[in-house]
Amino acid sequence: MANALTMKSSAQYYAKDAMLQEREINKITYKELVEAKLIEPILDPHSKTVMTPDDTSYVLADGESVLSICLLGDQYNLCTNEDGEQEEIPFSTLSIRSLKKN
Repeated sequence: MANALTMKSSAQYYAKDAMLQEREINKITYKELVEAKLIEPILDPHSKTVMTPDDTSYVLADGESVLSICLLGDQYNLCTNEDGEQEEIPFSTLSIRSLKKN
């Protein structure tokens, strides 16, 4: 959960910067945040390994508003809906129950 909130905070900064540069952003990847040095590589709390920066974990934004997340760890994810399908989790409903086993 803490890693998701860290990604949200970093993505908000990234989105605001993009707006100032008149770039439209709707998807901000974990890789982009690491490359922009807005977030350190994430230590997966379950596997105790550092997550490789890639495009499979991301947040969705609308302008400056960061709305939802898809965070894929080695053993668990924050990207599965109640039907077991991959889907971004809105930050407004994010809770420990959002965490699903891969």
